[in-house]
Amino acid sequence: MFELDKKYKKILYICLITTILFFVLLNLNFVFEKFIFLIGIISPFIMGLVIAFICNLPMSFIRDKIFKKFIKNKKYTKVIDIISMIISYLILLITVVILLYILIPQLIKSISQLISKIPEFSKLISKEFNKYPFMTDFAKRIQKSFSDLSMNDIVSKSFGLIKDSGIFKGAGGIFSSVMGSLTAFFLGFVFSIYVLINRKKLKIQTERMLYSIFKETTADYLMHISKLNYEVFSNYIVGQVTDAIILGILCFVSMLIFKIPYAGMISVIVGFSDLIPIFGPIVGTVISALFILIESPFKAFIFIVMLLLLQQIQGNIIYPFIVGNKVGLPAMWTLVAISLGGSLFGIIGMMTFVPLTSVIYVLLGEFTNYMLKQKNINIEEKNKENKINETAKE
Repeated sequence: MFELDKKYKKILYICLITTILFFVLLNLNFVFEKFIFLIGIISPFIMGLVIAFICNLPMSFIRDKIFKKFIKNKKYTKVIDIISMIISYLILLITVVILLYILIPQLIKSISQLISKIPEFSKLISKEFNKYPFMTDFAKRIQKSFSDLSMNDIVSKSFGLIKDSGIFKGAGGIFSSVMGSLTAFFLGFVFSIYVLINRKKLKIQTERMLYSIFKETTADYLMHISKLNYEVFSNYIVGQVTDAIILGILCFVSMLIFKIPYAGMISVIVGFSDLIPIFGPIVGTVISALFILIESPFKAFIFIVMLLLLQQIQGNIIYPFIVGNKVGLPAMWTLVAISLGGSLFGIIGMMTFVPLTSVIYVLLGEFTNYMLKQKNINIEEKNKENKINETAKE
């Protein structure tokens, strides 16, 4: 009777899962909308977890590698944790402030210079196009469109586009949107502090809950997945950030050597864009080259060649040395992860889906090896046997 109940229970689980999947597939748009709505509600807490995760990396280093080497007394553990946390938040804040201080003034200056030189640049392009009879009309349109361009025109057109798009409904909409974002960030920031202060307690509570709900083997596997996620994501973040900083510094030094303009601003753009896998470096190179192009086409060409060489050094020497095989994901699956993540959640999706896919890739590999071991199948031996059989037939 017990065996019969067990079989019915298994059939019931399969029917339930099939029904849920069928409902999701039939109402995919509805489910996705509700999912995005739910993400919007819990976004401050997700932001808090992300901030806590990022700040925990320097915090762990400061706590374990600096303070605990000199302070051995365990009664100061809580004080060490709080001081390490404050230092890690200060590092994050100072980094953001420095980057904004470098980027924003230079970006405003560069854009204004760029706009002032567009009419002159459009005349040069029109002059070149006028050499070919079939391009004359196109040349006239270019000169007419850009000859009287000014900063005021661009600002007014930008505000007009924002207003027409319906993103913000008047001044009240802009104010409420900004206040909503600031409130969400503040809640996320406060939540991250609570998470970091109570991380050990939260870990113990999570373990207790998992082992109370699931079988011991299942709970062990879930803990293994959690540990794997932490290792892959932390290695990925440390690797990407370190790699981006090194590339930004190399770019800055190289631009100073070759006397290429906007060295500070462009180095920050190149470093930031490098955080986005595959497409980021391409976008960063194009945007940076456009700024230099108006100033000097020859220097823009030098910059592109220089950055391509730096990216080759970075991709083949620096990144493998920093990360190694800790975030090992084949190029094909990296592209799939970026495409899927980008289409669902934009730039954030591109950045998070690579380590997430890496975790899934490792888990699938472990599952495959486990199943082959259970079935006592050795793929290498089977391939050898197949080769021997093929040779014998020939």
